[in-house]
Amino acid sequence: MEAKVFLGLHRNKWADIHVTLSLTLLGLVAWHVWLSRDWVTGSAKRLFGEQWQRALWILSGAWLVVVLLAWLVVKLR
Repeated sequence: MEAKVFLGLHRNKWADIHVTLSLTLLGLVAWHVWLSRDWVTGSAKRLFGEQWQRALWILSGAWLVVVLLAWLVVKLR
């Protein structure tokens, strides 16, 4: 059986690098949104009116569901 190696790294090492980079990117996106929270809340107020907080909670929850479903799909494959 042939070893799955690319640029001198085994397939499992590439998977570790992929997970590390994706978690780092997720953290950076969360930090970016946190730093832009004034813009986010202002835009939400303009778009959703009085229900802006509820809309942001729903959108945040929807993103969490998408991330969890993607994680489950990868784990069950």
